[in-house]
Amino acid sequence: MSGRQAHKWKQQKLDDEQKLLDQRYEDYRKERELLVNLEQNVYDGYEKTILTLSASFLAFSVSFLGIMKSKVNPGHTPVPILATIVLYRAWISFEDAR
Repeated sequence: MSGRQAHKWKQQKLDDEQKLLDQRYEDYRKERELLVNLEQNVYDGYEKTILTLSASFLAFSVSFLGIMKSKVNPGHTPVPILATIVLYRAWISFEDAR
């Protein structure tokens, strides 16, 4: 094998290796992009779930106040006041936990 043929053969081998590396990098980049998109979709679903749960708990707690106020005897007001205080503390705790 002459020097020129050896040089061409080495150059061809380097070109083939570079093409293979480029293809692997492109595959890696596509997979990475897919994983980032999937991760974003998971976070979006998580946020929707948390928002739904917090709205449900807020509606439940407001209806709880309405039930407590409707069950109170005219002379006994400490129960709804205590329930209101507990409910407000729960809302504050919930807000601080976010």
